[in-house]
Amino acid sequence: RWERAIEEVERLAKDTGSWDDLIGVYTSALDRHAGADQRDTRRQILLRQARVFEFELRDAARAVETYLRALEVESRDADALAALDRLYLAAGMYDELVEILRRRIEISQDPDEQTELQFRRGAVFADALADLDAALTCYQTVLRVEGEHERALTNLGATYYKLKRFPLAEQLWLRVLRANPAKRPGARRQFLR
Repeated sequence: RWERAIEEVERLAKDTGSWDDLIGVYTSALDRHAGADQRDTRRQILLRQARVFEFELRDAARAVETYLRALEVESRDADALAALDRLYLAAGMYDELVEILRRRIEISQDPDEQTELQFRRGAVFADALADLDAALTCYQTVLRVEGEHERALTNLGATYYKLKRFPLAEQLWLRVLRANPAKRPGARRQFLR
């Protein structure tokens, strides 16, 4: 019943463009569902409200605030974490992003997703935060799971190069080239990015 009512209110907001009114409806609904036994309902309302802020009102700051409130209700909410990943990346909030990526890795049940998130985390540490030691740790974690992960090998080599650990960088890049000879043309440009 509640779900159908919300869908109807959302449809009306979409038809009329009255998104601020919908935010008011969500706020009232949150007040009515304040009890401890209403956690899942509160989480759902907060996620819907955050999506309106993000996609309809284009208010990233209020979207972030609301997704964080959803995480206060359920700290392992995959939807809220994925949304914060997207918003923090778009806003260049890299310290917050690496923490959200860590939390996403912790809750993911998919080894491929964990690997990709860990790789992204390493790239943020290396490229945006200039924390090369943290980047090394992330790339090494990826390689423990997937020993021939080409992008992790390449980025780990680039990180060693930045640290002036040239023999290690060369060793990794040669490993990439042996695994994929087609990379040879332009390899120097790719590895020394």
